[in-house]
Amino acid sequence: MMPLEGIKVVEMGIWAAGPSAGVVLADWGADVIKIEDPANADPMRALALLFGLPVDDFNPVFEVDNRNKRSVAINLKTESGRAIACELIKGADVFLSNMREKALESLGLGYENLAALNSRLIYAHLAGYGPRGEEADKAAYDTGAYWARGGFMAQLGEEGASPVIQAMFGLGDQPTGALLAGGIALALYVRERTGKGQRVDTSLLASAIWTQSLNLMITMAARNTPGTPQEFPRHNRANTRNPLNAYYKTKDGKYLLLLMLQPDRYWSEFCRLLGIQQHEHDPRFATFTQRVMHAAELVAILDAVFATRTRAEWIEVFKGTTILYDPVHTFAEVVEDPQVLANEYLVDFEHPRAGKIRVPRTPVHLNGMLPAIRTHAPEAGEHTESVLLEMGYDWDKIIRLKEEGAVL
Repeated sequence: MMPLEGIKVVEMGIWAAGPSAGVVLADWGADVIKIEDPANADPMRALALLFGLPVDDFNPVFEVDNRNKRSVAINLKTESGRAIACELIKGADVFLSNMREKALESLGLGYENLAALNSRLIYAHLAGYGPRGEEADKAAYDTGAYWARGGFMAQLGEEGASPVIQAMFGLGDQPTGALLAGGIALALYVRERTGKGQRVDTSLLASAIWTQSLNLMITMAARNTPGTPQEFPRHNRANTRNPLNAYYKTKDGKYLLLLMLQPDRYWSEFCRLLGIQQHEHDPRFATFTQRVMHAAELVAILDAVFATRTRAEWIEVFKGTTILYDPVHTFAEVVEDPQVLANEYLVDFEHPRAGKIRVPRTPVHLNGMLPAIRTHAPEAGEHTESVLLEMGYDWDKIIRLKEEGAVL
């Protein structure tokens, strides 16, 4: 039995952030019913077209956050459609959405209405900028609320360079959805103890603040320390404070990242492995302080050394030693990483139309139990009829609702 088996979730999620919370719950056994508009289904269904990928038989972009769910197409602009949604939520454990709150309230699906309808309901909402303040109802994407507003965009890159645009999809959506899923699980646990439901909130901005906690604490502390920079510093690679915590280009044009945050501890072994023993006691580099003062000179030396071998060859040199390093992988390399595969972070799944596919697995594992991928991402409205039948509607009523345009 899966941990969330028997838990019913009604999701009104679009794009990635809300649905990513729903898929975590679904992977752990919850029955997640996704409400979509018959005329304007989740816009995430069309995103794959931007990459020239197919969307008819198999939609790889939509699959990620919508597997293990059932889709019902309900026209919430109709009175009958809203009544169906409310009836569905009345029998649910969780209502999950990342739609703007004013839009939900206009449909009669605000927190106060639904809490009155179902006192045990967990009402989970994911916003862009949080539930309070002037921008509480502002529309958001993770590129803005998480990446730009949260400080990543301005902080990354070398000193003097332009801000680094978020070129990767879902970078803020996925972790924010996981946070919300954890909050939902916490609220379900509280309900077991109290019998009462409650509201759970998070936002893309909150997730960015949490992700950046260490950096923000350093920044706030610096403001109270005379003589320290008021902004978190950006460095040029050649003038890094620690050349043993930097990336280097190898003979085959790939990159290797060194990760020695306590460089004095590794310096002697590092020099031996690189064959630069002559620099171990060089007065320019013998201590951390001296290496900071002469960082550009040491980076130039290491650039030349790392360029003599391929990345794979350097990894063989460092294997079994205390040296801390990682290859700088492209996405194509990530999905073939033996460590990723050994831990089943990617899992094979037999898709009914696409055949065998590989998808990322929900990242939290329990001892002796893994989150399961049971079904493919549904077509819009694929389960409308079966869900209505479960709710007690007969075929005559379902046909009338279709004729009225209340459901698809």
